[in-house]
Amino acid sequence: MLLISALWIVLCSRGQVSSEYKIIKPETLTKAATVSQTQVKSGKIVISKKAVFSKLKKYLPQNILNNMPYFRQFTSYGSTTYFWSKNEPNSDSFIHKMGVTFDKNGIIGFSYKNYSFTLKKNKISKATAKKMVGNFAKDFINGGNKLSFVNKPTYDHLYYDHYYEKGVVESWVAEKNNKKYIVMVNLQYGFVEVFGIANKAK
Repeated sequence: MLLISALWIVLCSRGQVSSEYKIIKPETLTKAATVSQTQVKSGKIVISKKAVFSKLKKYLPQNILNNMPYFRQFTSYGSTTYFWSKNEPNSDSFIHKMGVTFDKNGIIGFSYKNYSFTLKKNKISKATAKKMVGNFAKDFINGGNKLSFVNKPTYDHLYYDHYYEKGVVESWVAEKNNKKYIVMVNLQYGFVEVFGIANKAK
């Protein structure tokens, strides 16, 4: 889990470009396949990229999924990451990017990072954000319907803490079986920005 988390942090924190369920050759940058061509495995069920996106759309800014023309796949230690992005013209710098990491139990990591893509403001309340977090957990976290999330900072986890900004991007945390399930919501634009699973600090 620590190695997978390290890979996830690298993928989701950099601003430049640098299987078990192999559908596209790993680490090959290509034009995005059509939604029906790419499948991912969540738990014991194989589902298409279209099915994943149909659920993700509820938690993301409007139209971003139609503005990420490049796709990469990474496979490591039993997990697979699907990584979409759009770059500045003739540059390695990202305009925005999104990654989703799966293992046999479902999604274990997600992040949308925006650098210069124009988003429409869509402010939401903390009550609305909490409901969004609960729905996200039910849709994507194994046993998510049994998790109870609390709105609190994530100071003990540096990766998540660097996203945190009170009143702008806040975190909801649930704890179960020595794990923390962390969902971070952008309150200014009304979307889930980050999700991950971390070990509880001792």
